[in-house]
Amino acid sequence: MICIKPPRWSLRDRVLTATFPVDPSHADPADPDFPVIVIGIDSPRTFQFLPRDEQHLSELPALYREALSNWRRRKVQWESRPMPFGYSMLICRDEYVTTGILDAAFLVKVQKKLHAPMIAVGIPKQGILVAMKCDSPERLGPAFAKFVGAVYDDKDGESITPMFFVVRDGKIVGAAAQDFRDLGASTAAADEGTPGFASTPAEGADFIAKIPGYAGVFADLMLETMGVRVEYDGPSFRHLEPLIEKLGRGTLGAESRSRMGTLMGAYVGETLRRELDGTWQWSSEHDVHLTFTRLSDGTNFTVFPFEKVAKRLYEGRKHELANYFEAVAELASGSSPTGEA
Repeated sequence: MICIKPPRWSLRDRVLTATFPVDPSHADPADPDFPVIVIGIDSPRTFQFLPRDEQHLSELPALYREALSNWRRRKVQWESRPMPFGYSMLICRDEYVTTGILDAAFLVKVQKKLHAPMIAVGIPKQGILVAMKCDSPERLGPAFAKFVGAVYDDKDGESITPMFFVVRDGKIVGAAAQDFRDLGASTAAADEGTPGFASTPAEGADFIAKIPGYAGVFADLMLETMGVRVEYDGPSFRHLEPLIEKLGRGTLGAESRSRMGTLMGAYVGETLRRELDGTWQWSSEHDVHLTFTRLSDGTNFTVFPFEKVAKRLYEGRKHELANYFEAVAELASGSSPTGEA
């Protein structure tokens, strides 16, 4: 069987362990903040660890496959719990249910139950796996992270990690790490009405009124944490990628990652608005977004800076921000008549 242990488990270098199966284009599989995958033998009263010796290391692939096969024979109890914005969260229970984070077939099954192409999965404690639809990480991240963190902090049972994992098509494509200490306490400035999304015109107007303030908080954080003074201009966007890379190395907690994503989205959007003469708007279909008028023919087009930043944080470099300003500027000038921003 497989037993998953906390990242800094004292025996991790002495017993047989496997590498965490995360997409290397999104995170380092050897990141020490990932939980420890331990291969062993399930006995009636104990779990017997296997020594990390030459023989067992040579047999690791076969032992790993056998352990997953054994796990798939177990019955998992499912419980559905309502979450904000009409979403549901699945809570799965079994002594070895955290092994499910390693099983692509199981994760696809969870996705189907949640009717979601992408899900967030947490394994906060032995015997518990939680999952929720993750089509809007910025909206749902704080609520899910709060639940995972509460289970992790509960004194009953063995805690594993407050981290949650982003899963697409049964594969782990990202992880929201557990620590935000090095980004400073000034993020508390954004706690009041944590940036989220609006469901009514009044909420949309209220959120839009706060965007310049959120952008300012982000600029202060860049100076504090990265030593970079960003301006509201296109060239400053090149400084965003180093921060995103830093977040991806395990320095940002799930709830704080969501907050940081919205602060960054506010900065990105406010820069586009100021430099390219855009207008913040809200609609029930598109939520908060920017509209611009093309100089060439007077037609309007729409961009979604909050969504763009969320995709960069959770889906990787294919949504890189460094050239985002230029892309929107080309749309505004009419030199690029079509395209998505």
